[in-house]
Amino acid sequence: MPDWQPSTPRQKAILADLIARYEQHDREGTLSRGPRGIFYDLRPSGMGNGVAYRKPDSLHPVKEFGPMEAHPASVQEVLALARRAGIIREEWVADQRAPDPEVPAFDLGADEVAEDIAAQVTNAQKWFRLDHQRHQPVFIEVLCEPADLVGRLARIAADYGVPVYSGAGFDGLKGKRAFADRSRERHVPTIVLHVGDRDKHGEDMYVAAAEDAIAWLGCGDLWPLDDLAEIDEQWAGPALVFVRLALTEEQAEWLDLLDLDGKAEADSIPVPVMDRLLPDAIETLQDPPCREQLEDEEGEERKRLPHAIRHAIRHALGETSAEL
Repeated sequence: MPDWQPSTPRQKAILADLIARYEQHDREGTLSRGPRGIFYDLRPSGMGNGVAYRKPDSLHPVKEFGPMEAHPASVQEVLALARRAGIIREEWVADQRAPDPEVPAFDLGADEVAEDIAAQVTNAQKWFRLDHQRHQPVFIEVLCEPADLVGRLARIAADYGVPVYSGAGFDGLKGKRAFADRSRERHVPTIVLHVGDRDKHGEDMYVAAAEDAIAWLGCGDLWPLDDLAEIDEQWAGPALVFVRLALTEEQAEWLDLLDLDGKAEADSIPVPVMDRLLPDAIETLQDPPCREQLEDEEGEERKRLPHAIRHAIRHALGETSAEL
């Protein structure tokens, strides 16, 4: 829709707010941001273009909104149109709903394969990385319910070697068993940091699903966020421990996120707060000396890499390749 332009005063103001707020995220390095998240970023008064942003509740339904009041659906509508028109850059908007395709891989020819291998050899030392959870007293995973937050949390967690899983399907049998099966293969407890909305229905589903996953393994518990430092003293060997990282009831009250119906969405957590919650929890659980040990090992292995590559290539091509 390259010719689309906003047609009402509210649409024009929402678009101006969206552009300004996404540009701010771009400058601050906090992209990507999904429709729900950007709505919460604009509350209550946007970027000064005359729109008031508020979430509908039982006492203030959408039908009672004024002409310059915006709810999440109206923001999402303008954002979708602006993306199609190329006004908002596609890569700025988090959208995890599209499934990854299963596409067969093909080579263009021998030269292409050789160039790819050469590039891998050239950059091997730069790309080389050991598991950053090696030697740690626990293994950490993140389970994120809001799809729009998965990418951002994954970028934060990657430096610590922590994987981030989408909460979609976790309440199904396969999702629960997958958490238990991974935990069973480890020699240390697995800690799952959960990020999800704050409401009774969501909390009940989280607790039931977590308890089922723990039951598949046969060892573990649900654990309060405030006692993270005590986890490694409770279990030795495989165990599965779920921790509600966000939103907890205390966080929702502290951040004033609860609506009149007592609900709050994880997307509503301010970006700087969410970006601090996860590393704080990981650093509480991980042991700094173990991290230093890993970094020393990684440096030594990186030094060994060129010789190991030459040896492997000689072996693969035959000892007659003396030029190697």
